[in-house]
Amino acid sequence: MGQYRQFAGSEQADGSWENGKYILNGVKKFTTGTPDSDRVMLYFRDANTSETLQGVIPRDRAGVTVHDDWNGFGQRQTGSGTVTFDNVALEEDEILKENESYGKDGYSPPLTQSVLTNIYLGIGLGALEAARKYIHEHSLPYALSGVEAASRDPYILRKYGELWAELKGAESLADQASAQLDRVTALGARTSEEERAETAALITAANVQTGKASLDAANRFFELTGTRSATTDNGFDRYWRNVRIHTLHNPLDYKLRNIGDWALNGTPPPLPVAGVNT
Repeated sequence: MGQYRQFAGSEQADGSWENGKYILNGVKKFTTGTPDSDRVMLYFRDANTSETLQGVIPRDRAGVTVHDDWNGFGQRQTGSGTVTFDNVALEEDEILKENESYGKDGYSPPLTQSVLTNIYLGIGLGALEAARKYIHEHSLPYALSGVEAASRDPYILRKYGELWAELKGAESLADQASAQLDRVTALGARTSEEERAETAALITAANVQTGKASLDAANRFFELTGTRSATTDNGFDRYWRNVRIHTLHNPLDYKLRNIGDWALNGTPPPLPVAGVNT
């Protein structure tokens, strides 16, 4: 699931309050997990107040159609397709409330970004480990390298070392951001605005760095492993496909702009941490 708050102009259902319940109509894209889920979580707009609300309804409720039309070249099994709502009833007790102990904005958006950060990191580290194993078991040294094993090739060593350093740096920042999120979550409503802003900026920075490092590792994978590794049977392109399509959800330029505005001018990053581009 993992839906985000919507921005003006994005696709979302409208809800009209009628006889003690909302009647939903509209479309929602990127409803991750719905083809295999029992329930659908969504944000919808109150047609009268324009307020954005969140609800959870059974997937098999009358009027809900799961189209299962996701065909991305990466993240193929996420089921991030379209759901349409045609006069769907959403009962009052199916509306989710903000956890007021987290303060006025809550921490759902930064928490979501933190989860994505670690997904990126996991893909990058997974790619590097797969490359390490392949180099030792299958790669052959280049004819002019002067070494007997690909694992001793000086240029492979340099590239592998560079990617390892990038990912370990990103991992350290991700751990720092997660620890900060734990601290402010524990503080709840006692968290200051400055602490909230610093947390959002730190999580955004970790999101940026893990995405960049993992994309670099996935993109340069075959420079380490060689031509014989670039087969459909090996499927090593999945690392790039998965991290590439996932990092497109949140535009890098906007994240960096938000970080820069906070670091240079003290402007708190907006929530969600980096916006949505789906």
